[in-house]
Amino acid sequence: MQHDSPFSYTAYRQFLDVLKRTGTGRFFREWTEGSKVFLLRHDVDLCVESALEIAKLESEAEVKSTYFFRVTSRSYNVLAPPNNRMIREIADRGFEVGLHFDPSVYGEREGGELVPAARQEAETLSFVTGQPIRSVSLHAPSIHGQWPRIDGYVNAYDPRIFSDETYISDSRMLFRGKNLFTFIEKVREHTIQVLLHPLHFGEVPRTYPDILADHLKTYIQALDEEWQLCSSTYCDQLEGTLLEHLVRRESKS
Repeated sequence: MQHDSPFSYTAYRQFLDVLKRTGTGRFFREWTEGSKVFLLRHDVDLCVESALEIAKLESEAEVKSTYFFRVTSRSYNVLAPPNNRMIREIADRGFEVGLHFDPSVYGEREGGELVPAARQEAETLSFVTGQPIRSVSLHAPSIHGQWPRIDGYVNAYDPRIFSDETYISDSRMLFRGKNLFTFIEKVREHTIQVLLHPLHFGEVPRTYPDILADHLKTYIQALDEEWQLCSSTYCDQLEGTLLEHLVRRESKS
């Protein structure tokens, strides 16, 4: 993006401004073959907080996008009350919520065997959002090598919107030699799908280790607050905060 770092909130505001001037955005559930629109997509891999921050920026810019959440994530639980509230807020702000489906969690099941699992996950996510789930994106298909087709849902990996000419992604914080601003100009010819991961963005640019460390720090603080409320024994045993205890313990090892 046209900024020192592509992954600051300032740079993202600039991108949204250019996107609006360049073409029209649509939700995945609205996409029709032959249309010349943007499909802005966010796969939420690490935490819901980062998705909500991006949604707030897009609300201000009046830009449409679709947020894909994992029901089987090890990093966040869509049913946990704080996450539930944030996902519902994203939906209530007018964004589409879709399913980010990870076939690898189902072991040796593949192809059509995965369809019932995907539909069950979609029902869970629909319960959280209060809206029907109409679209699906796959989690890390290039790694696990599974590309199941879930009938009845718009698939982010449909060949008509997933090709070198129609798709650009910031996966691994790389655009793979493509210039984002130049690439989106192709919307004058056909639909363009843009995948941007919320975890990459922040007030200031961060490396992956810093991104994960910030998430871990937030999670430790949440654990600390929860256990201080429910266990007097924990409070008696703890000196300071859980994060301070962890730092002290690791320094001794």
